[in-house]
Amino acid sequence: MKFKAKIFQRLKAISHLYFIPLILAVFQFLFTLLLPLILSDVDSGIWLLSLCALGFWLTNYTILKLAYDHSPYRTGFLGWLANAWENIIFIIWLVSGVLLVLLMIKVVPLVFSW
Repeated sequence: MKFKAKIFQRLKAISHLYFIPLILAVFQFLFTLLLPLILSDVDSGIWLLSLCALGFWLTNYTILKLAYDHSPYRTGFLGWLANAWENIIFIIWLVSGVLLVLLMIKVVPLVFSW
């Protein structure tokens, strides 16, 4: 997968910061849980948007951690298995990222329609 190799090569410079999206995801999770307590008449669209943001931070953590642990020089059966696992996780990340963006595009007009 040349596309994965190019993305990992570009992300290698910032992949050591993989813990930042995880910290932001924890804060987003706490905010999502506390949202009904903060705003008693919270719209379900705002809550769904907050869950989308949580998914965004978790997918960013996943791809940065994967780029951080990536080693292109694996050989043998374990190397093949590790590369297959990375390919599966990368495809899941790509699909979930696109679906999250599409969900945000659909939810934002519903939340902010006055």
